[in-house]
Amino acid sequence: MALTAFAVRSGEETLQVQMVCLDDLVPADDDLRRIEALIDWDHVRATARPFYRAGGAGRMGVDPAVLVKLALVLAWRGLPSMRATLKVAATDLAIRRFLGFGLTERLPDHSTFSHAQTKRFADSSVFEQLFTAVLRQCTEAGLVGGRRLLVDATHVEADAALQSLRAELSLVEDGERVSAERGDGGEAAGVCAQTPARAKLALAEPRSGRTPKRRASNGSVRSSVCGPG
Repeated sequence: MALTAFAVRSGEETLQVQMVCLDDLVPADDDLRRIEALIDWDHVRATARPFYRAGGAGRMGVDPAVLVKLALVLAWRGLPSMRATLKVAATDLAIRRFLGFGLTERLPDHSTFSHAQTKRFADSSVFEQLFTAVLRQCTEAGLVGGRRLLVDATHVEADAALQSLRAELSLVEDGERVSAERGDGGEAAGVCAQTPARAKLALAEPRSGRTPKRRASNGSVRSSVCGPG
């Protein structure tokens, strides 16, 4: 019986130095291509320019259009965070092209995006306005349907130092009762004359001493830094 011949892929092919163009590696019908051609990114830059100091010392700021594009990619791909978005962008050629970065260029750090939100644009809603305007243009062009909204949520353990954890809140027994406000002519319909007072809560002291091994969970403790929910 004759064996079918096949070409062996040893992996050495990936080590070859080739002259390639990133633009040629992204399909012509890619969604991000359509978005890029739809938006006036120069208008985005002009709107955000007053928030950048001209001629200041230090390194140049990241193009504000890139920040808006990153936020759009996060929402478009349904990614959980900016860290995850940049991690995907590092190997996703379509995203790299959309952001305007070459194959070997280093992408911005996630802290750059955080700084823009918490520092550079903190006293203005200009970033949210730019993102909303871009999203609206995508909707008007038929790229975003908006006919279905999905919400996914789950309880996760807070990523906080164990020294900041305190025992769970517990009720303090209190026999006080307060009288409900009465209207003219007697007790209001459907309102009891006597209702329990607002429950009092006691909070344990913060942990002290050596940090124990993580054996806690949301079922037994709450972080004093990140509250429940």
